[in-house]
Amino acid sequence: MSLPLPAFNLILNVDLHGNAYPEKVNTLYANALLLPALAKPVVGCLSDVLQKWKCGRRRLLVAVFALWCGAIILAARSTTLNMYFVGFMSVSLAAAAAESILDGASVELMRSLDLSGAEVQSTAYGMRMAGSLAASLVSPVTVLLLPSHSAAASACIVVPLAGIASAVFTSWPQRCAAEERPHLSSITAGQSGPWCARWWPLTAASAAPALFLFVRSTVPSENDTWFSFMSTKVTGVWFSIAMMGSNLGGILGLLAFQALPKRFVKQIIPTILLTTTLSVVIGALVRCFLVDADVNAPWAFALAHLLVAAVDTAAFLPSLALCAQCASKEYAAAGFAAMALVLDMGDQFSARLSGFLTEDWLIGSGQGRSWGNLDRLVLSCRVGLLVVVPLCPLLRGLDAAEQESDRGSGDVERERDTGPLRVSLAEG
Repeated sequence: MSLPLPAFNLILNVDLHGNAYPEKVNTLYANALLLPALAKPVVGCLSDVLQKWKCGRRRLLVAVFALWCGAIILAARSTTLNMYFVGFMSVSLAAAAAESILDGASVELMRSLDLSGAEVQSTAYGMRMAGSLAASLVSPVTVLLLPSHSAAASACIVVPLAGIASAVFTSWPQRCAAEERPHLSSITAGQSGPWCARWWPLTAASAAPALFLFVRSTVPSENDTWFSFMSTKVTGVWFSIAMMGSNLGGILGLLAFQALPKRFVKQIIPTILLTTTLSVVIGALVRCFLVDADVNAPWAFALAHLLVAAVDTAAFLPSLALCAQCASKEYAAAGFAAMALVLDMGDQFSARLSGFLTEDWLIGSGQGRSWGNLDRLVLSCRVGLLVVVPLCPLLRGLDAAEQESDRGSGDVERERDTGPLRVSLAEG
């Protein structure tokens, strides 16, 4: 379900001159991603209800992919910032809805196989990165051969079309005719508290992880401003190649994350500390060097994207694991989406703070601006990631629960071995 975005970035930064005022790019993306963030829990809840009614998630996913096709055409034909805003928001809304549906399936898979959130989410994220890599391999060719950035962006319609084919031909749970569909009123039966609170797919135990995720995501990011800077340094083809390097780096970061000892990965606090430190150090060194040394070699930007994406991906995976571990058992998709909403709300603050810093430090190619303070922005954003370190003790309860689960896994396996199917966790 990964969408190749280089052509869309080129439309915004080059065709619509967004690189002159990068803070406008930050604000536009923040506003365009607000509605999709709010919609994810709603779509997740609808997906869970359909699953409870034994209708499955397939039909909803196919409908979302069909809407995604139209959204891509709308965004690709943009000739003004307002048109681009509506188009990109539509693309993001469709992508967020599809992601919410699939997140619910991944949480169900995690529990059925008795795996940790880190294990399942790293695998799911790996599939996303693989799809994104495949798309990015095609992006430089489409940008080079097609007559315009709009045509290259329109070619992205093959992604949701492939998603429809995948959803149709993939095995999904079927509704059993003998089972009665639960009534809507039965969903909250037996739960205490106000009726409106019963629909909330998270529990009080999720409060500390939610606070951690929110604070982490409020840290400003230099990424959107960096893309604007890079669009002034390299051609459209090399811009696409650099984005491909970013996807390769994401896969390398994922593989490095999965190569960590299993018991270490299950302890969320050490994992966060290690990956965050690497993201701060390597991200700051690589990007500040490119700015301060006034590097113009396009291959250097592609290599930099690979390195930074590797450490950023490794640092982001623990956040996905937290979302999965805190999701409700009864509402897998809605629970995951609710935790992801916390991340997205923090991203809203992050994008606006990034835009404020970019404007205040006069970063950009517009009149009276330069890229001289870009290294200052990069350093500030990277060091800001360390704000999560004092908050790590909030996650001790999750580590304790994971360790307790490990101690009890032997009993679970023995219990399964005595069943008629004699299925062990090791075989799963």
